[in-house]
Order: sequence, then structure tokens, then C-alpha cells
Amino acid sequence: MILQPRAVDAFDEGARMQLSSRPGRAERQIEREGVVRMSQLSFQQSSLPPEYESLLQRLGRKDTTLETLDLSHAKPAAGDAESLYYLGMAGTGRFAAAISASGGSVFHLNIGGHRLCDEGAMKIADMLAMNVSLRSLDLTCNKIHAAGALKLADALLVNTILTDLVLADNSIGDDGASAVAETLKSNTSLVSLVLCGIGMGDEGGGAIAHALSYNSSLRSLDLGFNWLENQAAADLGAALVANSHLQALQLNNNEMGAKGVGLLAAGLALNSALTALALSCNALGNKGGTGMADALRTNTTLVHLSLDNTGAGDAAAAALAQVLVLNTTLTSLNLAHCLLSDAGGQSLAGALKPNNTLLRLDLSANALGEGGVVAIGQVLRHWPFPEDLVILGVAFSLYWAALGLPAEEEAEAQILKSSLCYGFSIVHVLGR
Repeated sequence: MILQPRAVDAFDEGARMQLSSRPGRAERQIEREGVVRMSQLSFQQSSLPPEYESLLQRLGRKDTTLETLDLSHAKPAAGDAESLYYLGMAGTGRFAAAISASGGSVFHLNIGGHRLCDEGAMKIADMLAMNVSLRSLDLTCNKIHAAGALKLADALLVNTILTDLVLADNSIGDDGASAVAETLKSNTSLVSLVLCGIGMGDEGGGAIAHALSYNSSLRSLDLGFNWLENQAAADLGAALVANSHLQALQLNNNEMGAKGVGLLAAGLALNSALTALALSCNALGNKGGTGMADALRTNTTLVHLSLDNTGAGDAAAAALAQVLVLNTTLTSLNLAHCLLSDAGGQSLAGALKPNNTLLRLDLSANALGEGGVVAIGQVLRHWPFPEDLVILGVAFSLYWAALGLPAEEEAEAQILKSSLCYGFSIVHVLGR
């Protein structure tokens, strides 16, 4: 597996609202007619305020309206007991009971990083089984194993309200993933599911893929940072043929090779729902990249495709370029860290001439020299819609003279040089 630091990408949610934990602002509460209204509470990466215990009490009041509660990785104030940081089973049980008694006022709960373990997860599961008002639940990094995942999966068999569930960075493995998969076959409320970094292999991945053939509600699925190999890729390819609802699939940082991705691509070619696919940090090579290009010849729905750090080289770039000539749906293509040389850059430059759909092309950290950079730059100088396109990772300013730009623009080129090396809108690159 090709490893890279996890980064925010198109699948990640926007930044959550962070509120100050200073006294008097920790809750941002407005009390009118005896009703406590707290639309946002966030203690993420900050000290838990003195009102911590009072918060639990207020959660249990029928007259409390609390939309969002974020306790992820909350740190204790100096001198406080560690139990304030790690809620653990006991603390989780208290929160679960309070939320259950709140009369349906809490909609979004983030309780990541609190060492809930299986026992704490079971407390949360009991709460979910009561069909409380929660719409989204984030349990990232809580030392949950298969037993806890099984109880959560059972709860989702009866819960009809939860739409977003995050179980990232828990060691639930294949057994836990298989339990969740069984739930997906009958659950009709989950819309987004994050199972990245859970230690899942082909067995769990295959179970999830099989469940997708039955599920009609899930729209976004994240299976990144696992141990999925070619068999799981093949199973997911078959699932894409049967499933006409999933819109976003993240498979970055797995163990998929060219053979498995080829079978995944075959399923993509027949799929009419998926709009975003991330395969970053898998060993596709030229063969796997070419397979994805072949899928795009018939697929008419995919909008975002990430193939960065997959070893897809110049041959894959040439195949993708041929497809881009006719493709009218793909707006974002990521080919960063793909060992592209001038030949790959020139192929893509040729595709940009007739294509007026692509809005973002990432070529960062490749080996594009003057030939590739100038080829792209010359095309874009005469492209009809320069204000709509962003090119990342192409150092146009290093070849300003070769691009044939007037000498009076050299000063601007020098000013922009540092930014251009990391990518810049072609509007600014060419001084328009």
C-alpha cells in the first residue's frame, strides 16, 4: 500500500462551527420562557468548561433544545481528572441516558476520541434502538471492536432516523464490517457511512459490496485506509452494476491492483449513479489507469475522479486524454503523484482543446518539464473559458518565455512564481 498522510478532500465535510469555551460563551444559550436553546455546542480540541455537569442535567430536561453537540477529543482543563477527557463507558452511559431523556432535541452528536470501547458503544447502541432524534453520529477513534460494532448494527435494524454514521479508526475488522453490511440490507435511513481505517480486508469489503445490491438509501460510502485487495474491488464492481443509488465512493489507501481496479472499472462503465470516485494510493499503474479510462467511455455520470499516487503513468494519461475529448460530465480529475512526464502532459494538453467540461486538473508532483508545461500553457492561452479552469501543480512561470508571453509580464510572473509551483488558476498564470 502506498501511504500518504490523510488529507481533506472532496468527500470530507466542511469545517464544523467552533465555539469558544470561555465562561459565558461555552453554551451560547438563549433562555426564553423557560426553554434552553443551544443550537451549537463544540468542545473540540478545547478544555471542557465548568458547565460540563450542568450540560448533562440540561440534556435530561424536556424543555432543552440542542441541535449539535461536539465533544470530539475534548481536553480536560489543568488539574481536572482524566475522566473528563475520556468519557469511557460510565460517562458515555450518562450522556446516552441524558440524550434519550431529552425528548428528541439532539440531532448531531460527535463523541470521537473518548475511548468508549465496546461497552461504551453498546450504551450508544441502546440509545439508538430507542429511535431518538439523532440524525448524525460520529464515533471516530474510540477503540471499538467487533462486539461493539455488532451491537450498533443491531440497533440500526430498528432505528429509522439516523442518516449519517462515522465509525472511522476503530478496530472492528471484517467481523464488524460484516455485521454493518447485514444491517445495510434492510436499513432504509442511512445516507452516509464512513468505515475508513477499521482494519477491514476483502471479507468485510465483499460483505459491504454484497449489501449494496440490496440497499437503496446509501449515497456516500468511505472505505479508505483499509486492506481491500483485488477481490473486494471486483465485488464492488459487481455492486456498482446492481446499485443505482450510491453517489460517492472513497477507496483511497487500500491494496487494490490493476486487475481488481479493472473489474471495478467494468462495473463503473455500467453504473448510472456514481458521481465521485476516489482511488488514490492504490497500485493501479498504467494498466489500471487505462481501465478507468475505458470505463469513462460509456459512463455518463462520474463528475470527480481521483487517481493520485496510483502509479498511473503516461500511458494512462494518454488513455484518459482520448476519453476527455468526448467526455461531457467529468469536471475534476486528480493525477497528482502519477509519474507523468512531458509525454503525459502533452497528451492531456491535446485533450483540453476540444473539452470544455473539465474545471479542475491536478498534476502536482509529477515530472513535467518544458515540453509538457508549454504544451498545456499554449492550449490554455487560447482556451475560450480561462476563467472557469484551475490547473494545479504546473509551474507555468518557470517557462514564461517559452510560452511566448510579453516581456512586460515578467514582473508579474516573478511575483506569482512561488504560488505557481504549487498550482494556480490559469487565469492568473497567463496574466488575463
